[in-house]
Amino acid sequence: MKQPTGFHEGPPERVCLLKIALYGLRQAVHLWHRTFDEKLQEIGFKPLLEDPCVYRNNETWLIIYVDDSAIAGSEQANLTSVKHHLNEAFGLKGLGEPKVLLGCNILRDYKARSISLAQPTYLDECLAAAGKQSCSGVATPMTPTYTKADRTTILTDEVDINKYQSLVGRLNWLTTKTRPDLRHATFRLQRRMHAPTTADAKALKHIYRYLRTTTPYGIILAADHTKGIEVYMDAAHADHEDGKSTEGFIIFYAGGPISWSSNKQSVVAPSSTVAEFCAYDAAAKDALYVKTLYVMRNTFVDLTKYGTCLHNALVYEQEAKDKASRDLAEVYCELLVVAVPNHGNRRYIAFLALPQDCETRLQPDDHLTVILTSRTLILRKDGVWL
Repeated sequence: MKQPTGFHEGPPERVCLLKIALYGLRQAVHLWHRTFDEKLQEIGFKPLLEDPCVYRNNETWLIIYVDDSAIAGSEQANLTSVKHHLNEAFGLKGLGEPKVLLGCNILRDYKARSISLAQPTYLDECLAAAGKQSCSGVATPMTPTYTKADRTTILTDEVDINKYQSLVGRLNWLTTKTRPDLRHATFRLQRRMHAPTTADAKALKHIYRYLRTTTPYGIILAADHTKGIEVYMDAAHADHEDGKSTEGFIIFYAGGPISWSSNKQSVVAPSSTVAEFCAYDAAAKDALYVKTLYVMRNTFVDLTKYGTCLHNALVYEQEAKDKASRDLAEVYCELLVVAVPNHGNRRYIAFLALPQDCETRLQPDDHLTVILTSRTLILRKDGVWL
């Protein structure tokens, strides 16, 4: 470390110690979070072990994302007190009930007790970047013929490659926030980022035509507390060129989707059964995390009910009447353990519940593992997004 050019004061080995976090510095975000965390803990808030950006003080909750935050609670007096203390320390800019947060439009329906999340502004920016503002629309994000398309013609123009990578990257923000219907198609194109072909470029244009048709789509967070946590997961066996399978899952809470994924498995599954057990591993890990968060919230109507679902193998629901007096290890009793790198499955079953069958036509996460036709996709939409 040395003094900056043009600044020489005292011995040449003397350097300056920056006492404030200037915007744009690498440590600014960390120092800001540490400062804000100290203040929150001073007024009684504690971060959750499961998510250090979620704070709780009895029935008052506060979430932060760098310098954006939202607060909720059952007592208006507590909310006013918290905002007063934080405003004295940092000079807050109160925006009232959130209408937009982290680029997501928030629409509350008090009568239906639901919250709708969508990203129309960002989606319009994506369409503008792709030059698809006025293109003709299509009914599905990807056609079933994509997996059989010729991939021998690789894009060679650096401009075309960069544009492909940029447009696919833009889709990722949508798929992780409010558009689970795009997740599988985007995942497929992300696998081709290093060497996109003309078939991939054509499929990318198809996705943006689908976006043009579905601009107002988003997700609905419902308030059906009788449903608790439900996890649906599926696997498509050996659907990649190297023999590996695709796994996907979607997690619902109170009837609304809160987490989803579509990924290529890291091992070659010798059978569809093994592929589904590998898929169970990823879904169960996320389900345990979500379950722990909501146990911390202590707002379950019935803590003995939470579920998952696997294509032709799993929706589970534990029927124990008294969870506190039941040894959860006893829940694991009828599961065949397959010799794959999923040894945690026994523990997941013990902490979650026994898997049960779910018909394919009722599977809301089919679109996360396979490319659906327009008719099938429409049937899936009602339970997942707008």
